[in-house]
Amino acid sequence: MKFIHMADMHLGALPDGGKPWSEARAKELWDTFSDICDACNRERADLLLIAGDLFDRQPLKKELKQAAYHLGRLNRTQVVWMAGDADHLREKDIYAAYPWPEHVHFFSGEQVDKVYFPFLDTEVWGMSYGHSHISEPIYDELSPEINETYHILLAHGGDEEHIPIRRQMLATAGFDYVALGHVHTPQIWEREKCAYAGSPEPLSPKDLGPHGYILGEITSEGTRLRLVPAARRTYKRLELSVNPHTTTRELLEELREDLASEGMANIFTLVLTGSAVSGEEIDLEALLGAGNILEVIDETRPELNLAEIAREHAGDIIGKYIERMRAYPEKDEVAEKALEYGVLALLGGLK
Repeated sequence: MKFIHMADMHLGALPDGGKPWSEARAKELWDTFSDICDACNRERADLLLIAGDLFDRQPLKKELKQAAYHLGRLNRTQVVWMAGDADHLREKDIYAAYPWPEHVHFFSGEQVDKVYFPFLDTEVWGMSYGHSHISEPIYDELSPEINETYHILLAHGGDEEHIPIRRQMLATAGFDYVALGHVHTPQIWEREKCAYAGSPEPLSPKDLGPHGYILGEITSEGTRLRLVPAARRTYKRLELSVNPHTTTRELLEELREDLASEGMANIFTLVLTGSAVSGEEIDLEALLGAGNILEVIDETRPELNLAEIAREHAGDIIGKYIERMRAYPEKDEVAEKALEYGVLALLGGLK
């Protein structure tokens, strides 16, 4: 039995709000969701498991219609999904009551329920969030009957405010697979037969690394899992080293080369390292305008004239610290860094 597991699509979100590329990113979320539906057809997947937060909030009717259109394009795949903490059910909403296609099965209540597919001999367990926070470890007590049926748990959470999840307990509960959502970074524990699919598109600078969906297969020999990259963009951290003589023009030339090498469509946090620039300040606005630069972080340090500092502070704690650190062998990189950072801290100039 082959499946695709996704979660945390957050349709309707506006990643990097206020940035020139944010509107394009909102559309890309829908495009990637469409791509995953195409993958279901291409892979001839039996199930599409959506482990919560398909939407970024309570969806609008037009968003439900758009999601139903994409899911309606599936030619053989059964869909099972749940509402997560971000798009949790509310009173008098149209979410659960929406007329989904017959092959789309939505857990519309807060109590754990099951959907059985006799032609797959597979049973999927799950529930939807009815509130944004659930502190009870609801999944701890679940345990399917051991038989020839494949048992899958669709679960969302993993912290104190969003259904605490004890992975080791689930691993011994008897499920053939536990499809997790809520954590945006993909994590796979194949031996324990569970995984966080992560968000198919990264949604913040914290979401580093590959993003996509999990392609899995359950057979009599066990459960196999593989992360399939699907994201159109990646958040990256890009470091540029500067010195007291670096100019904005030089830095822009180097930055443009690095952006072209790393992929202009990606989104970057630019980190300036090395020695602080003296004289003309670096034009940070010019750097921000060179591409998809989310922010510029200045981690430069003032250039130290240790001989002059030692003379000025002879006899006090700074002078004694320099004297003590200079007793280490030359070219000891650890000692050199300790000397630099220690002096900066004592001078009050360590950022």
